[in-house]
Amino acid sequence: MNANVRNPLGSSCPGCNNSLSSQPPSFQTACLWPDDSRDDTFKGTYEYHYINVPKAESEFSINRDCRAMDCNIIAIQRYARYLSEPAESDRPKERKALALRFLSHFVADLHQPLHVGFVEDLGGNRIDVTMPNASGGTFSSNLHEAWDGQILGRGGLSSQSDGTTLNAEITPAEVTAWESFDIKAWAAESYQLARSKAYRHPDGTPVVDGETLSAAYLDAAFPVAKEQLKKAGVRLAFLINAAAAGTLPANMIKFE
Repeated sequence: MNANVRNPLGSSCPGCNNSLSSQPPSFQTACLWPDDSRDDTFKGTYEYHYINVPKAESEFSINRDCRAMDCNIIAIQRYARYLSEPAESDRPKERKALALRFLSHFVADLHQPLHVGFVEDLGGNRIDVTMPNASGGTFSSNLHEAWDGQILGRGGLSSQSDGTTLNAEITPAEVTAWESFDIKAWAAESYQLARSKAYRHPDGTPVVDGETLSAAYLDAAFPVAKEQLKKAGVRLAFLINAAAAGTLPANMIKFE
């Protein structure tokens, strides 16, 4: 298996039901399926989509923030390991197919800064904001939703085909710099971006509930969200290729 896929983008998920018995969806659409499955068939994966950090804490800590062993980076390690296991019968084959869906989604989640956000506002979900639309009006949203896709959409990234454009922009030097098995460092990086870029305006003032996000904020946020999307694609491909090659470390997470 060779991933060679760095930025799987998608705006819909046809065929991504909660069973593997139907016609398999494309890789891009399967990446979105875990958001649906967490509400029914795979309710136990709900906490795998995020990491909550107390607002007063300036750094991410795995011992504090993943103490129940049910956070995002625990899931990434688990499903990467499942993907690397041999599959000679139907059950392990099904588990590997599921693992690819979950791993792809959770790596992407980790790189959206507010998936490593403050516990007090649930990663920006409790901060209501207003966003400008293309026609000059506005629409209601929340800060988490803005970073989940609206900021990227405003900047022209909204479809699967945009992945080709992003891939072409990634340099060999960036691939070398971004590839690693240190998923704790990925989480720490996202948390710092959440604190400095998502929760704050360019002038350093905090984003508050009920405000309208300014053009200055959105213009500053777009390159951050775009680069995080590129990093997620590079790192996902790195994990998939390592799993296929048998070079995935037995333990990517070390507790302090």
